[in-house]
Amino acid sequence: MRDPKALALFQEILRKTEAGKLLWQPTAEDKIIATMLGKYTLTLTPYTSLSPLDEPQGPPSVRLQDEKENTIIEIHNDIEGIAEEELKTLLVFARRIALQADEKIDEVLQELQRPDITIDTARYGANDKWFDVAQRLRARIRDNRLTFKVTNEELGGDPIPGVAKKLEVVYLQGDQRYAKSVPEGGVLSIR
Repeated sequence: MRDPKALALFQEILRKTEAGKLLWQPTAEDKIIATMLGKYTLTLTPYTSLSPLDEPQGPPSVRLQDEKENTIIEIHNDIEGIAEEELKTLLVFARRIALQADEKIDEVLQELQRPDITIDTARYGANDKWFDVAQRLRARIRDNRLTFKVTNEELGGDPIPGVAKKLEVVYLQGDQRYAKSVPEGGVLSIR
């Protein structure tokens, strides 16, 4: 079906969505997202229609409604110039905006790209009485993090009873070398 206005509207919706200019939001209906344009609502559905058994059929579609929920136009791949692939692209970008996926992906990427922690040396004690606790600390690293309270119990015993102790750690994160000293009862936190 030839509909130049529907094609122009769709192309502008796709362009603005790819540029992150439309604020798509999740709706109460599962997998359906929408955005407001003044007094109009654009609704993006991941299918064209529902079968008699309520099963989704066809590629994504877009519906424009006015403030009274009258459908102004439905945009789908039966309109000349609108390909199924473009509708799928719109759905992907709109869903990423609605779910704030880019921010979440950036957060995960940052976490994955963070340099690994490697314990070089670690000792617990005071004066001339120290326990080598490097292996114990290496074993406690989880998800590239190391956090725990510095106590005799956590570090394998009391190397010098009755004396205030500390934990001294030298570690690498990527190619950077760091040192931390934490008093007994304090919390070691390496991220």
